[in-house]
Amino acid sequence: MRCGLLAAALAAIGCSLGFPAASQETKPAEPAVTLVRTVKVGDVRVMKVSATADVYGTEVVLERTLRTEVKEIKDTGEVVTVVRDTGGKVNAGGQELDIPDTGPITVTADKLGRMVKYERPAADMAILGAEVEQLLAIMQDYILSDKAVKPGEEWKNELPNPAFKDKKVQVKTTFVGMDKLDDAPVWKIRQSVVAPLDANEGKMTADLVFLADPANGHPRVIEGAIKGLPTQYGTVDLKLKATQVPAEKSKPAETPK
Repeated sequence: MRCGLLAAALAAIGCSLGFPAASQETKPAEPAVTLVRTVKVGDVRVMKVSATADVYGTEVVLERTLRTEVKEIKDTGEVVTVVRDTGGKVNAGGQELDIPDTGPITVTADKLGRMVKYERPAADMAILGAEVEQLLAIMQDYILSDKAVKPGEEWKNELPNPAFKDKKVQVKTTFVGMDKLDDAPVWKIRQSVVAPLDANEGKMTADLVFLADPANGHPRVIEGAIKGLPTQYGTVDLKLKATQVPAEKSKPAETPK
């Protein structure tokens, strides 16, 4: 949090009361950080995800668990992971229902984390269309910079748009700086995504903050908002929070056949 205005106000009060203003030492600039995400085959990560939406005036809260396992690392640096929604609950207006687990989804991303392939079973009874699911997957992970970055620096990417191929998905990522989570240092990264859905300015957007472990680059917490999500109930805005949990509490992923 910036305290420049507060410091200036306190200094002015001190002078008006006859007290000398304390000299302020210049804080050294934070060094540039190389953002790296380390992975190896067999790595498993589990995130508890909570999403809240307003649907026709009714608050709907979705709780689910996502399990991701690294299946392959290619010579090009591309990483192939299998993602499985292991189930959860949905609460709509006080009525709670169980959500069954879903079939495994295979995601391939390049060495910077840019998605290059998204595959789900053709027979999978998903609520959302495959194109919208893919956009959600793009939005819920941050893209690395190809060079060291200092706090406040940003980098941009354009990605193929599965929902509207005439326009690209625009991604802007910012390294906010170092932060702390449970007294441990984390990278604080903010990412905004704009995905056009049609030729009439319809779009899906995301503004998310990632608190990532500097030891491996993986998010420990993801929090923010996704807006303009097209569903069978109309366009929905979501408040999203995902938190890393121990992998032992999840079901094993299955490799699609």
